[in-house]
Amino acid sequence: MIREIIIILFLMILLIGFVDKIPIILSQEYDPPSIFNTGGGGYYIFYTLLIRSGYKTDVIYSMEDLSKIDPETSVLIIASPDTPISQEDSEKIIIWISRGGFVLALDEIGSLDNLLRKVDVYYGSLIGTVAYAKCVINNKTYEIFLNKYSYIHIKDPENTSYIGTCLESGGYVGFLKKIGSGELFFIGDSSLFINNMIYRKSVSENIVLFRDFVGDREIIFYEGNRVFKIIRMDQIVMGLGSMIRIFSNSIGMMMSKDPLITLSIISFVTIFATLIYFREETGAVKTFSQTRSINNFKEDKKYVVRRYREWLQKSRS
Repeated sequence: MIREIIIILFLMILLIGFVDKIPIILSQEYDPPSIFNTGGGGYYIFYTLLIRSGYKTDVIYSMEDLSKIDPETSVLIIASPDTPISQEDSEKIIIWISRGGFVLALDEIGSLDNLLRKVDVYYGSLIGTVAYAKCVINNKTYEIFLNKYSYIHIKDPENTSYIGTCLESGGYVGFLKKIGSGELFFIGDSSLFINNMIYRKSVSENIVLFRDFVGDREIIFYEGNRVFKIIRMDQIVMGLGSMIRIFSNSIGMMMSKDPLITLSIISFVTIFATLIYFREETGAVKTFSQTRSINNFKEDKKYVVRRYREWLQKSRS
């Protein structure tokens, strides 16, 4: 036993001594519209629904990868990167569009400023309230729901290259522009399909607009320019060590007094934590709490399944 303890301590010393500064990605910073974010502002549910609905999807993390993607059969989704897209990357996007690519760019915080400036469009005021906007795209009208959005200034909206615009009462919030053989569709709101809104009736037109623009193209999500929370290896080791010591001491004291009660408490806490985790991961609480009261876990599961089927039927109609 002593030998095993010495070996473990030796390995921990090596771990801390040689790899203590290795950064480990823990989670995404903020609450971005990322397909990997299961929080309220993420696209995780939307991305999952697209896959289950039969759409072909992929992910890229660098605009260098655009050269490997067929522009005539793909649509690139850029949803409010955490850090600004560079001028160089913006140029790559424009070139890819001109070769036949479709791009749906969604952003209200200014991350796509370099891209918009290349087509003489500029960010305006940021609005923090919900609203409806009227989009006229290819002679078809959509009334989309906005959560938090930015107005934009189009230098020459009468230019024939603009084949669609989105208007809110205060001005433009989006446009569809022909660039070469492709199209750039920008809307000043990245929350059109976030987890907290995806099942709401008010966003049904958002989904219809997305479906009509994408068509049967492969959907490519851009997940570059994201910011992550970082934790070092030494912090993990020290934290785990402290937790193990506290847990061991607590269990030891409790077991010495009443083992049965101790085991019961541990079992209850484990089951409760598992249920809470499952509810958070499936979005049962975060997604639906704003549209209905939460009765019990079984009802939540039925509600999720029913709303998913409704969404699936809508996407196929």
